[in-house]
Amino acid sequence: MLKSFIFLVSRFSKDEFYSWLGEGMRACYPLATHRVASTPPETAFRGARLSFGQRGAHRTAVDELASLYNNLDKNAQSRFRWALARLLSSCAASPTPLLNAALELSLETVCSEALPPLTEKIRASANNPEARDWLCLKAAFFLDEFPPSLSIRNLATAILYQGPSFPNVIAAKLLVSLCRSDLENAEVHAKELRDQLGTQMASLGKYRPGFLRFCSDLQVALKNASASTRSQIAKDKFYKKLVPELDEKVRGKGPTSDETRRIVNEGCLRRPTPPAPHQPGSHP
Repeated sequence: MLKSFIFLVSRFSKDEFYSWLGEGMRACYPLATHRVASTPPETAFRGARLSFGQRGAHRTAVDELASLYNNLDKNAQSRFRWALARLLSSCAASPTPLLNAALELSLETVCSEALPPLTEKIRASANNPEARDWLCLKAAFFLDEFPPSLSIRNLATAILYQGPSFPNVIAAKLLVSLCRSDLENAEVHAKELRDQLGTQMASLGKYRPGFLRFCSDLQVALKNASASTRSQIAKDKFYKKLVPELDEKVRGKGPTSDETRRIVNEGCLRRPTPPAPHQPGSHP
């Protein structure tokens, strides 16, 4: 990557970054899912002909932009992230290649500025289950890789409370993230997530490394919770079996493989089906 190119880009203002980034990304990635992009990054981005595409044709625009970002000074990186968040904001709340690329680049650059627009897209997709599921799956990577913050809490609560549903496979990441970023309400979140977490655990319990990682992450996330909060969560047999030490200082190992099987076999992963309502004229 030419130093002259890095110097040129590093002098962009916020608006210039947005214009340059948006123009190049839209040339590389189609707005609709049925179109195929044909413009390589070295052609799509102004001034990048001798800097992008030098390490093989397999390199995507996201790869090249992430490398460029790492070569910028902190002030230029801040303007880059601002422009990226604005580009993300301008995308429709639907699973297009452009939105997917913007989210990937946000992860690569640890762009915390992208969290509010992603949260808004999840809220806006409440009436589009397919788009919402896709967005929630993408958001799970942010929950897992970004440190606790108000923006992460807002993202997690939007997934849990501001829509009809979300994919069961992200329930574990969602609970750990909420316990990290909103510890005061950990008991409420644990209760709300119990059913979908139980469905995920029935599958995750068969994959011991992932299961134990979740148990360990949940223990650590609840380490600083009040004794009252831990005690309330532990009253639920499901959580008590997942994290046996909830009533004590959170440390040690998760359940053994035998305990994992017992959790599944005893059927405590889901709440029991409520009895049918009593019909008039029938015997109680």
